Amino acid sequence: RGQGLPLDHPAQRTPEQQTWYEAAMDAMDKIYASGISDVIVLPQVYDLSAIAPQYTKNRYTYLCRGRCFVELSVATYFGRVANPEEAPQLPQRNMDPTEFKRLLDTGEIQFTCPSDEGPVWDMYLRFYSAGEKDRLLQEIQAGRADAVREGICSALHALSWEVRGGMVRALG
Repeated sequence: RGQGLPLDHPAQRTPEQQTWYEAAMDAMDKIYASGISDVIVLPQVYDLSAIAPQYTKNRYTYLCRGRCFVELSVATYFGRVANPEEAPQLPQRNMDPTEFKRLLDTGEIQFTCPSDEGPVWDMYLRFYSAGEKDRLLQEIQAGRADAVREGICSALHALSWEVRGGMVRALG
């Protein structure tokens, strides 16, 4: 990792700016899923060979970067990628959270900023649960809740109170 900005640098965020920044980053999946936005995927980074020594070039490929992987997953699932011919191909369309967690745990997916992992994990759970909630509800109603327990837990943790209520009502 390169050097961070000095604590008194004017580009440092104020506490209020940091709060707004975190709220925006935590809700990025809404932008990538929104019908009012198209996502342009730029998987290639320009030549950074002349980068100053105090900065660190991100050495991870596009699909190995946590935020890029999740944002592309969301945009692809909802058909928002404006340039699909240039976008890297995901290993699967809606990866189970267990597999995504394995990629994080083994280091196959990395974060430039380690503190991004928690918010990006939450974002992935919201995305996955949104895609799976109808199937999960059908499984619950058919009496097969045990078979989808992990998905149910993910949905309950990641989805809105309205959707959580639907899950509870389906359970009776």
